[in-house]
Amino acid sequence: MFNLNADYAISEQIQILAKVENVFDKKYYSFGLLGEEPDEVVGLEHLSDNRFYGPGSPRGVWLGLRATF
Repeated sequence: MFNLNADYAISEQIQILAKVENVFDKKYYSFGLLGEEPDEVVGLEHLSDNRFYGPGSPRGVWLGLRATF
């Protein structure tokens, strides 16, 4: 995953901020769990794999303005 951060000072008191997370929108998993055997849980008999993955965050973009007085 690739992230970018940038800021630009317009003056001593005002800054523009920008942030992009997951620039290339890469699919990834942040964690995984091993669940119950599929045949032991009602409704999961059709599954052949009892692993569960937590997807990572998609691309995110933030813009901001910081003012100091």
